[in-house]
This record gives sequence, C-alpha cells and structure tokens, in this order.
Amino acid sequence: MLKDYYLDLGAHPQLNGSQDFLIQPKDFHKYVNEDYLIFYTENQGVCLWGIRREDAASPNPPVYENYGEEEWYQTSKSLMEFLLAMAHLQAVFSMELSNEEYWSIDEQAVEEIKRIYPSKQADSDLYTGVQFFWPSGRIDCGYEQ
Repeated sequence: MLKDYYLDLGAHPQLNGSQDFLIQPKDFHKYVNEDYLIFYTENQGVCLWGIRREDAASPNPPVYENYGEEEWYQTSKSLMEFLLAMAHLQAVFSMELSNEEYWSIDEQAVEEIKRIYPSKQADSDLYTGVQFFWPSGRIDCGYEQ
C-alpha cells in the first residue's frame, strides 16, 4: 500500500509537504531505524511515523510514531487510515479553498455540520479533535482523482 501511495500521490507537493512531510525515497537513508521503516516526519522533525519491520508484509499495517525516544506508540490502526488523515490535514493547509483562520464554534454549530455533511472517516487518532466533513456527491476539484 505504501509503494502504491508513493507511485500515485507521492509527488503531490500539497498532499505531502504542506505541514508535515512524506519522506522521499532518496532521503530514506537519513531516517534509518532497525525496527521501523520511517516514511513521514513532522514539520520540525520532532515526530517521526513508521511501520514496524515485522508488519511490513501486511497489506495495511498499523502506523507508529516516535518523539526521539526509544519507545514507539501506535498512532493509527492502519496505513490507509494514516495516509487518508494526513492527506486531509495537508489539504486544510494548502488547497485552493482552504482557510488559514481558526474559528471557535459552539456545540449547536457542530451538530448542524454533522447533520448536513457526512464524515469522511479520515479522523484516525492522529490529531485529537480533528474531524473532516465533505458534502455528499462528487465535487470537481479541478484535477483528476
């Protein structure tokens, strides 16, 4: 799955380098770890994400994170969930219709958003409290999907 992601979307700068960064294959040598294949880094290098080497043969392995310590913590149940959540988060920072402002909304507004827009189920446990919603049906984003 990770190889397919690199081949299909790995070179897309907005999805893979607006806030945090998909590590490019040419830079893998900078992130060597005996127990984990490290493939994503936080924008300041404080956090790294990887797949346990023992899970590498799994079609959709869990993803773990590390903060420069020996211990790694599971951050996502599956690679697909992780990549989807990161792509949505990156889009918030970089896509044409994104907004750099943050708004505080009350519980009533939250319930109205949930009623009108279905969840994209791209929340994972990656960023606590972050949820993604999208109108039903297909929206023309201006590029091939």
